[in-house]
Amino acid sequence: MNFSRIPQTTGGMRFGDAYFNLYTRNNIETAESLIIEKNNNKSSINSTFFDKTKDVKVVTHGWLSTDKVNWVQEMKFTFLKEYDLNVITVDWGELAKNKFYPWAALSTRYVGKRVAKLLSVITETYEIDFENVHLIGHSLGAQVMGYAGMFSNGSIPRITGLDPARPLFELPKMPNDYALEKSDASFVDIIHSAAGTYGYKGNYGHVDFYPNRGTQIQPGCEKGEFTLYLIVASY
Repeated sequence: MNFSRIPQTTGGMRFGDAYFNLYTRNNIETAESLIIEKNNNKSSINSTFFDKTKDVKVVTHGWLSTDKVNWVQEMKFTFLKEYDLNVITVDWGELAKNKFYPWAALSTRYVGKRVAKLLSVITETYEIDFENVHLIGHSLGAQVMGYAGMFSNGSIPRITGLDPARPLFELPKMPNDYALEKSDASFVDIIHSAAGTYGYKGNYGHVDFYPNRGTQIQPGCEKGEFTLYLIVASY
């Protein structure tokens, strides 16, 4: 697949967009939608809850999912319980719910570019830098974050990939510009719990973790379930 452009034939493909939801300790239950506004050719964000003095965690889901899935919400609650942060969840469910997997895989490039744009606008609006930004994605969501890092010219401090999607990224092997790997951020850590099936088999991060050898079925999981390691990491 050529992930750099939309195919000429798009029959059966679901179209949509990516949406950004901000949670802080002041709005832990109810998300604030972050919308990029344009005024006189300048982009900005007007947020009630974003605190430029706090670190930023950006989390997203994978194929056939949304940011309302349990693990994303549990991770958000855990982060905000332990740390005073800005947690942004990326909902690209309209695109991720393409049942034909290649269409969803193709969409990761567009969503990653949207995430990069959001971060760029935040840094300009609040006159901050990328110093305390951490991107986290599962499966195709990990590939989204890889693109976000690439479109940010590798200036993101950290990306965590939770079983980055293998089909059409590692199998067959795509060039580095089309799959999450260590050039996408200053530090890329990857957790493998379905290595060689749904997730990456090889080492592509600065650090790769293979709990229980990284393969299915992980302890505590029913047959066929994904394993997600919800790691709360601080700098």
